[in-house]
Amino acid sequence: MENVILNKDATFLKKSIKGEALSPGLAQGVVKVVTDINSVDLDNIEENTILVAEATDPGWTPLFTKVNGIVVAKGGVLSHCAIVAREMELPAVSGINNCHLNFKDGDKIWVDGNNGRVNLQ
Repeated sequence: MENVILNKDATFLKKSIKGEALSPGLAQGVVKVVTDINSVDLDNIEENTILVAEATDPGWTPLFTKVNGIVVAKGGVLSHCAIVAREMELPAVSGINNCHLNFKDGDKIWVDGNNGRVNLQ
């Protein structure tokens, strides 16, 4: 698994980041970084949103119904994120170190849950 590498202007140097595939499928969308599920207004999540977080737990499940894909820093194939993403047929990738710190709201990305990759546009 690769670390996200930023240059001095906090822009990505790598355009494709390898992680661990959690749930198959492809999704393109706009990043929404969530660090606290209690701060999310579920009514204002846009249709093409990709959730980016350090990890998820059962309290995050309502947010899964609003997003196109998921990227997390922590969690394996038996994690909450992986199990719920597969059940909801949402592409998901884990092992993207510090994704919740390096991605910004509005970044445009592809989530490749088949190959465990996140591609930046």
